[in-house]
Amino acid sequence: RITAFALLAAALTAMTALYFSAFKWVTVYIDDDVHRRGTFARTVEEVLEEMGGQLRTEDYVYPPKQEKLQRIAGIAVIKARPYTIRHDGMESVVWAVATKVADVLTAAGVEWQQQDVVLPPLESSVPQTQEIAVVRVSSEIVQEQVTLPHSSLRVPNNSMYRGQERVVQAGSDGQLI
Repeated sequence: RITAFALLAAALTAMTALYFSAFKWVTVYIDDDVHRRGTFARTVEEVLEEMGGQLRTEDYVYPPKQEKLQRIAGIAVIKARPYTIRHDGMESVVWAVATKVADVLTAAGVEWQQQDVVLPPLESSVPQTQEIAVVRVSSEIVQEQVTLPHSSLRVPNNSMYRGQERVVQAGSDGQLI
């Protein structure tokens, strides 16, 4: 009888140890929300699936989804938001996790030059309206040659007949580039 009791106690102890070794406490931070839960999940991805939240590939998850959970773990999820970008005569929507306008444009693969106008400015925080415009600015140097006519100075001279003219110093047209 004591042997059966000892075997039962050993089995219960082993099962309890196994139960508590597989059980984990997880705190999940999704944007500004905090969720605390106990779980038997082995990876970050399994915890997120248990919670039923839909994640996009653009969402930021730390630690990475495939990482194994510790006994006490914290998971941070920052959800991507949609941004409308107007550039080059097109309008495109990109989902991104970003704090600056430049980060959103980089995530969208939109390149810009120093002379381009970006609204709101590149280093500003992402806009609440979630709309960004890139206005392309180009410049070129144009050289144009303009002929400047020379001037004439007429001085009356009593030693000459009326209507008669004499060139004292010849002028030539100038060029302006």
